[in-house]
Amino acid sequence: MSQPIIQGKFVLQKMDAKGGWTYALLPGLNTKTGLPFGWFIVKGRIDDYEIKQYKLWPTKNKELFLPVKAEIRKKIKKQEGDMVDIVLYEDKSEPHIPEEFLMCLLDSPLAKHHFDNMSKTSQKQYVDYVYEAKSMDARARRIGKTIEKLEKGLKYHEKE
Repeated sequence: MSQPIIQGKFVLQKMDAKGGWTYALLPGLNTKTGLPFGWFIVKGRIDDYEIKQYKLWPTKNKELFLPVKAEIRKKIKKQEGDMVDIVLYEDKSEPHIPEEFLMCLLDSPLAKHHFDNMSKTSQKQYVDYVYEAKSMDARARRIGKTIEKLEKGLKYHEKE
């Protein structure tokens, strides 16, 4: 495996705003990418929890931070103020497109054509939107909305 872009122990912090994210600030790591919002895609681990295709976000000071979702905090048994061991590598792997989603695209050649001609980042935005739904019903609704937008040739962030 290649060299990590960052490795060490970091304190979990929480943003002040209501519903604020829990995150680990990664000082000294300001990697430039062409991705939206200054994201940087990584893989690696937080304690013993493996992550792939995970976004680092920039701060106002152009440093990067690693959001640590509740699901991850629960599994590693950590919360705000705790130290976590982080090892991260740049992740250049192709985003995973679930077969269920691909099957739905096959039902609409126009949607599939537009999806196939999008950047990997745009494809991943749609897939993430669909699969972040908590219930099967919500996921089905999101797949329907996604197919409709793709048939119009719209990217995820574009309004209908």
